[in-house]
Amino acid sequence: MGPRGLLVGIAGSATQPTRLPLVEIQDTFEDLPPIEEAARWRRSRRSYSIVAWQVITHPRSSPSYRKLRSPIPEHAAVGLFTHSRWTDEAREQTKAFARALGARAVLLRTPPAFRATPEHEARLENFVALASGPDMTVAWEWAPRSWAPERALGLADRLGIAAAVDPLGGPVPASDPVYVRVTDASTGGRPLDEASAKRIRGEVQGRRGWVVFATAAAEDDALRLADLL
Repeated sequence: MGPRGLLVGIAGSATQPTRLPLVEIQDTFEDLPPIEEAARWRRSRRSYSIVAWQVITHPRSSPSYRKLRSPIPEHAAVGLFTHSRWTDEAREQTKAFARALGARAVLLRTPPAFRATPEHEARLENFVALASGPDMTVAWEWAPRSWAPERALGLADRLGIAAAVDPLGGPVPASDPVYVRVTDASTGGRPLDEASAKRIRGEVQGRRGWVVFATAAAEDDALRLADLL
């Protein structure tokens, strides 16, 4: 399930100023904020999606673990959707934070180590079965070159989750809700030009879901698209 229409916004912090209705919160990846923060942020009346906590998706060797308020032991089985006490707790805490915030989507951003193998497919399937619900959309963004796009898109479709794709890098899946992320990898770090904005519009107009700009000029890029829709 997703929003009734199409939400356009930026990737960033819940507290940064924006004229857009949607923020994809990045803060939740490194360490989940206290749940009281979710209730405070919700008062802004924006729409939110959140990036899933790294304990779910990233292995303990990831440098970002240094920023945890409560360090996780070196021996802990975490990341890559490993089934363990730590990932189970991280899944439930992430879901609780999303509900308190009123976020309707959780983005799973997997690292290059989460490669296209039968074991990893099974792990993601098991996670989605426990994490998804009627009020929550799970979206998945895989690392470049870790999955062939056809295989990743097929897996997302089979699991009933949204494939988080860049519309300037390939077609947007036909099923709703969509989760679109425009990145500097496709814009070259330059402001969105008219041709690119119209291309994105052609992919998402009339759809239901989320369009997130994670670009150097995210605010201006998103507003440009919003003006065309």
